[in-house]
Amino acid sequence: MIKNKIHYILKQNIDEILSSEDFVILFDGKKIRNKNELFRFLKETMDLPDSENWSSIIDWLTDLSWLKADKYAFVFDNYNSFLADDLVSKELFLEILREDVLPWWENDAKKYVVGGVAKSFQVYIIKND
Repeated sequence: MIKNKIHYILKQNIDEILSSEDFVILFDGKKIRNKNELFRFLKETMDLPDSENWSSIIDWLTDLSWLKADKYAFVFDNYNSFLADDLVSKELFLEILREDVLPWWENDAKKYVVGGVAKSFQVYIIKND
């Protein structure tokens, strides 16, 4: 059974993780300081059709049909800087991943989508020294 969750890892373990996933997005917290930068980043890296608000982000992150991958991973580097100018959005995005996206791919996709299957969706937060 797939267990999707948020992992806290050391930087030296990242290569092993990157090689084991089909689709990986690396978030550099130093380059994503506010909600608008996050939405733009997700639109560009994941080719999201619409990423103008939190509802659309949830919708697309629980779809991903255009990516054709079986295993997804979000990797956060420089996490202390990530959304540092908008801490409310930082907490909200982590909550969306924890409460909506990870459970969707672990259980709900197979329940609510015709022919749907569970998929691995892991979130890795690199612990900085």
